[in-house]
Amino acid sequence: MPKKPGATSNPGPSYEERIRSAPDLAEVLGILNEAEAVEGEHSRSFFILALSAIAQKAAAEASSADAKQAAVQRGEWLLESAAKLDGGKPQESAVTSMVRVCCACGAQE
Repeated sequence: MPKKPGATSNPGPSYEERIRSAPDLAEVLGILNEAEAVEGEHSRSFFILALSAIAQKAAAEASSADAKQAAVQRGEWLLESAAKLDGGKPQESAVTSMVRVCCACGAQE
């Protein structure tokens, strides 16, 4: 069956590609909100990349308290999701990245 005019087989950049090219923390958080809403599992590398991106962007920017709180919340979701993929125990790199998120955002708990 022929393709419809204008139809493409490439759905666009992946979440990982979009996170890598995001210019700031707000963009990363928006991408993660989209990713969480999509049914299906993401790879371990997605969760680790996303945690690292949040940590880097939060440390590099002077973000509002609300943005920092949202970053920690997204980080918690990422860490929990990564842990589920590894039988309840996340990889050390995911934990390290979450610690970096907490430090960058000033989270004490």
